[in-house]
Amino acid sequence: MEKDYLPSDKYSRDEIEAMKVPYVFQDACVDQIMDYRLCVSNSRYNFLPGFAWIGPCRQLYDRWIICQSNREFEIKEKRRSSLKLIEESG
Repeated sequence: MEKDYLPSDKYSRDEIEAMKVPYVFQDACVDQIMDYRLCVSNSRYNFLPGFAWIGPCRQLYDRWIICQSNREFEIKEKRRSSLKLIEESG
């Protein structure tokens, strides 16, 4: 599968590693997940159960999910179009 792990424009490699973002999430949407994780870690109410789902960082989480969905859709469309070209030529 084609690699789309682009370096972040907003955050350095050290900042990403300090927030312990797994390598599998260091893709084209790394800026969004970093925004979310920084929001959660900097909030004073992050110890409350369910904070991530109803707190002020929820919009940042939703942005990350939307970015991931768009990324997966683009990957599937590329794959589908390449398979279509193979079928037409073969």
